[in-house]
Amino acid sequence: MNVTTKSLFLISFVLITFVLFNPVASGDQEIVVFLTDPVGDDYGCGSVVYPKDEIFVDGLFDLLSYRVCLENDFVVFELQFREMTNPWNLPNGFSHQLIEILLDEDRERGSGNTSTLYNANLKIEPEEAWEYAIIADGGGWQRHGVKVVESNGTEIQDGVSVSCDNETNTILIRVPQSIIGNPKNENWLHTVLIGGSDWLHFRQVDALASEWYFGGGLDRDSDCNVIDMLKSEEFNQESILANPSTYVALFYKSFLLGSISLVLLFPMGFLIFFLFKTRRLDLIISKFSVLLNKNRKIILIAIALWLSVFSLILRWHALFVLSVQPDEPVYVPASIHYAEAIRNNNWGEIIRYDFNIEHPVFSKLIFSISVLVTDSINNLEDAITACRVVSALFTVGNILLISLINPIAGFLFSVSSWSITYSSVAYLDSPTAFFATVAVMAFSRSKLKLNKYLIISAVATGMGFASKYTFIPVAIMISVLLLGKSLKQRFTRESVKTSMLWGHLDFRILFMQPNFMD
Repeated sequence: MNVTTKSLFLISFVLITFVLFNPVASGDQEIVVFLTDPVGDDYGCGSVVYPKDEIFVDGLFDLLSYRVCLENDFVVFELQFREMTNPWNLPNGFSHQLIEILLDEDRERGSGNTSTLYNANLKIEPEEAWEYAIIADGGGWQRHGVKVVESNGTEIQDGVSVSCDNETNTILIRVPQSIIGNPKNENWLHTVLIGGSDWLHFRQVDALASEWYFGGGLDRDSDCNVIDMLKSEEFNQESILANPSTYVALFYKSFLLGSISLVLLFPMGFLIFFLFKTRRLDLIISKFSVLLNKNRKIILIAIALWLSVFSLILRWHALFVLSVQPDEPVYVPASIHYAEAIRNNNWGEIIRYDFNIEHPVFSKLIFSISVLVTDSINNLEDAITACRVVSALFTVGNILLISLINPIAGFLFSVSSWSITYSSVAYLDSPTAFFATVAVMAFSRSKLKLNKYLIISAVATGMGFASKYTFIPVAIMISVLLLGKSLKQRFTRESVKTSMLWGHLDFRILFMQPNFMD
């Protein structure tokens, strides 16, 4: 081997070693992260299907690879997809993908933000809380179509850009290193969320696919709208993106069927045991009837308690997954204001405060107690949850009372979708309905006589009226019944005294409300 051959061999060896072991890619890019994602996993939790319109071609949301490079003073995020089209001629060269990259740079539990943005409907674990979120789409919602969002909500667009390579179906996002720092830190956690772009929001996942919405979910409030994802550590996409309602629905079914089975096993076991012992079915039925009549109250209470627990489970899930409803940003801030006044012993402010005056304040005062107990005065999201818990508990109490009278009615109330929805949000209806039930039940027990039940009915009527004015029909009904008794008894002293006392207690509580006469 001559000198020239030896030199060429040495140079080749050095070049090969440099390419293999030096993390510098072509040009002046330095690759710091490179991840691949399985082909064909663009199905969210495993059941999501594409919208029906023909422009949503298969593979649009199937992320194949994710690469992070250093290029001069920029960090470049490269995301390759199975397909990429631009039927709407958006300025960045692609129409459908919405990208949300979450960067957890310190890996400290609770340090950062645990919410996803723009209707992704995915909660991040506290140990993965992010410091920066990079959002990008084709540019349909703003001039650039890309931004960096800090954990405190600050948005940065200066210097950030997005482009694409349509030949390789790759989207490139460039972010100044001065904004997010150096990604060479191996401690960083990268979470990449891919969904359909719907004007700066993740395109909705519904139960059934439609022209513009994905299918394969359960409803439009609690489904995760992420179609594909990738993380820089081991993860299970299906379990992370699974709609919690799927598992909860199975639990509801198991809980209900299991409870019914236990209820049925008792009489069946009783019948089988005594059938073998006495061999007389008529005697067994007779003894079983005696047993039921003897323990009727205990059995009724047990069923009512079971229905209460069941209804609480249904609402406990709903109050966490339902999106913020239109009136909650009105009622909850009012409750927070009352909570601040109570905490500062500023009772006069409760009387002077005239926000949302079209609704009485009693329910909002009740909600304010939950805000105080949970110390959520400075956090609207936590305050909404606290008020929702109170709303659900009032309905559970209502179901308990109704079940003690008629278990079938209690069960139907428990599973009513309308009831579950409106009693799992911070609306005024749950306390109002509870006071209505107490008022009617107590009034029926009073037998239109002046006793403790009539007093309870009057107090409950006043509280219901002071919670929401829709309570008026109940108050009118009871007033008519009392008036009818007075007419029937020709306005005897006792009947008039009963009606006057009930009305006095009722309206005394009502007029105690702040600003009622306004």
